[in-house]
Amino acid sequence: MSSIDRRTLLRLALPIQLAMVVMLAGSLVDAVTLQSKEGVRYYNVRTADAVGESKLLAAMIACDNDTIPLPNVSDRELNLIVRFIKAASAKTVRSVNGTEVEEDGVPQWAKNNLVKMELQAQCDLLTSANYLAMGRLMNCIASVTRPWKTISTMRNMLPVVDTFWFVVNNTPGMKLLRRLNMTGQEEEIVKEIPDLIAYGSGNISMINGSPWRTYTNILHGAVRRKLIPVVELLLHVPGINANVRDEEHLTPLHWAATVGSREVTALLLRAPDLDHDVDVDAKDRQGYTALRLANDGRHFDIVDLIEARIDQIRPRLSLKTLFTRAWKSLFSSFC
Repeated sequence: MSSIDRRTLLRLALPIQLAMVVMLAGSLVDAVTLQSKEGVRYYNVRTADAVGESKLLAAMIACDNDTIPLPNVSDRELNLIVRFIKAASAKTVRSVNGTEVEEDGVPQWAKNNLVKMELQAQCDLLTSANYLAMGRLMNCIASVTRPWKTISTMRNMLPVVDTFWFVVNNTPGMKLLRRLNMTGQEEEIVKEIPDLIAYGSGNISMINGSPWRTYTNILHGAVRRKLIPVVELLLHVPGINANVRDEEHLTPLHWAATVGSREVTALLLRAPDLDHDVDVDAKDRQGYTALRLANDGRHFDIVDLIEARIDQIRPRLSLKTLFTRAWKSLFSSFC
């Protein structure tokens, strides 16, 4: 199918999809055959299920195609896609706190197929899902937790650039930011993040220096509100200043210790690829370090984290070194 044909079909797909879902909702026997680019056929895919999951399939089925060739989808991907379609239609009911909740098989499908899948295979499946306009499958693949270095690597594995941006914009941190009720300036700040992470280009001074709500900047705001996915996202932005101070000279680490967030503290202390490590010795206007604030707040799990980091960057002196220094000091006192 040419890209023009596909675009034309997709433009008509949504009204067709909605109409066909209603028309086929009660069908038990109506089925379609899907054929991979290698010629492998998958029979008995319920038409209603295929229509419900794929805008492209909905448009093609509406054109009276009961056998649908998919020249851009390999057998490996089509096998997974067919199983996804069937899992999405497999409804079960379970009791949650006394309330019956209907679920489908997608979470289990994801657990069985995506968790251990190689990155290239994930990219190939995502490319096929994008071709078929399977939004739910794309979201399912994009929701897999990945380090940002891995996401950057995906840029060269996804032939369609829009698919890469779909992954970037559907990471937990970006999704959480988009759910916030942002001002125009805050939206402009957020727009800089994907380009900075993916390409290292963008206005980093806007991220570091622009106010966010009533906070010094977006990182301060995310730390103080314990927005863990956003903190993780920001710490992967090249050039992010994790030691930026507010008017009281409090750093993000000070605030993580103050609000008592072990998760945020851990992210700050092990943040990768920062131009400068988080300063565990930074003092606020009162002369307090983050360690002091954590101890005063009785956040002893955070105290342990900071002390462990201090031990890493300032290794304890060996007994031999301590003995040598003590002996030299004692000897010099008699000279």
